[in-house]
Amino acid sequence: MADLIRLRNQSGTWLLLLPSLWSLVLANQGRPPMWLLGVFTLGAFVMRSLGVVFNDLADRNFDKHVARTRTRPLAAGRLAPRQALLVALGLAVIAAALVITLNPFTMLLSPIALFLAAIYPFSKRWIQIPQGVLGIAFGLKVGMVGTANSSSPIFSPPGPVSFMSREMVLKISSSLKVPISSLLERSLGFGSVMDDQLNPSFCLPFSPWQCMQ
Repeated sequence: MADLIRLRNQSGTWLLLLPSLWSLVLANQGRPPMWLLGVFTLGAFVMRSLGVVFNDLADRNFDKHVARTRTRPLAAGRLAPRQALLVALGLAVIAAALVITLNPFTMLLSPIALFLAAIYPFSKRWIQIPQGVLGIAFGLKVGMVGTANSSSPIFSPPGPVSFMSREMVLKISSSLKVPISSLLERSLGFGSVMDDQLNPSFCLPFSPWQCMQ
């Protein structure tokens, strides 16, 4: 199970968690409620884990033919799809338990997040930029942070939209294994982004055009 949810590699969790924490800090004048910190911290880990389980289930017949992925539990046959589905169900139950502690509007957004996590692996077969689906899923988490902070929540687009853009650019750059073009750097203020390089400041939803030099 540890290999299935990539327990030893939590870069995806950090990508999801850091913008959420920053949003919580901004929305609460630097003093976010501890229970919200707990909910969104555990939620980032759970949803990222659920996402990679969905990904491995969808790609298990392809992964066995790729050197980088052939050792994954489902591709290697160390885990049966039924077992992975049980793990996914357990993670979904934990996510639901976290969501019901939030307000009704945020609860209404949660099925959308689950749907996006489930369809992302298949979007790689349907569209040319599946990173767009992933960017929307990650950006929605930032939006949920905003709605969770108010009894009369308003979904504010700028934070989620900027984070969606950051995620798409980072993922596309990583997929191509080349740095973001110098033209894009000049026009948007990017630094040099190489494959798998992360910097917490780059993950902040209100300053998304920063990254590792």
